Amino acid sequence: MWLPKRRGRRAHSTRESFAADGRSPQRLSMLGATVVVTMVAGLLLSGLAAAGSTCTIYWTGETSTNWSTNSNWSLTDGGVSAGRVPSSSDYVCMSTSASNIAVDLNSSTTSTIAGINWPQTGSLSPSLEVDDTLTIGSKTAVDSSTLNELDIQGTVVLYKGEAATSSSLTLTGTLEGPGKFTVSGPATLGSSSDEVFLGEYGASGTQADLVLQGATTVPSGTDVYFSCRGRTIRGLGR
Repeated sequence: MWLPKRRGRRAHSTRESFAADGRSPQRLSMLGATVVVTMVAGLLLSGLAAAGSTCTIYWTGETSTNWSTNSNWSLTDGGVSAGRVPSSSDYVCMSTSASNIAVDLNSSTTSTIAGINWPQTGSLSPSLEVDDTLTIGSKTAVDSSTLNELDIQGTVVLYKGEAATSSSLTLTGTLEGPGKFTVSGPATLGSSSDEVFLGEYGASGTQADLVLQGATTVPSGTDVYFSCRGRTIRGLGR
C-alpha cells in the first residue's frame, strides 16, 4: 500500500507493521477501535521540563477568538492590549477574566512560543484549535505546558525537552516531537477516512512521543502513520 501525499511531502510505501525500519513511517488501520490503555509513539524522554514558568503574555480574547489578533493579548492579567501576538520567548497564559476562550490558530498563522499554560480554572475551560503550525519550546526555552482542550488539525511541534499535558485531544493533523505530549483524558485520533501523522517522516523525520492515559477512539476508516525512526510502539490495544 502506498502512503498518499500530504501537504507536499514525498509519498512513501509502508508496511502493516509496528516494527520500525528507521525511516519509513508505519501504518495502522483501525476499524472503529477504542484504545483504553496507554499508547506511546516514540521513545519516552527521561528529562522533565522546567517548572514554575513566569507568564509573559496573557490571552484576554477582547476582540475575537483569533490567535493572530493583537488586541486579544495583554502583557498583564486582564490588562490593555499588548499590541502584539506571542513570540518565541513568551510563556503564554490565560487571563483570569478572559472571554472568547475557544481560541483558533487559523490556517494562515504559524507561531512559536516558549510554553503555554491554559488549564481549566474555575469556570474557564479554554480550548485551542491549531489549523496551521504551533511550535512549543526552543533551544533557549524549555517550559512545561498545560492545556485543557487541544484540537490539532494542522501541526503541533514539541521541541526537544518539552513536556506538555492536555485534558483532552482531537488529532486529525500532525504531532511532531521529540518533546513528550501526555493526554490525561479522552482522545480521538482522526475522523472517518482521515490520515493522522505521529512524527514527520523522511531523512530529517522526527519521532512523536504521545502518551494516552484515557480512553482513545480511532474512528473507522482512519489511517494512523507512525514515523518511528528506530523507536518502538508500545501498549497499543483494542
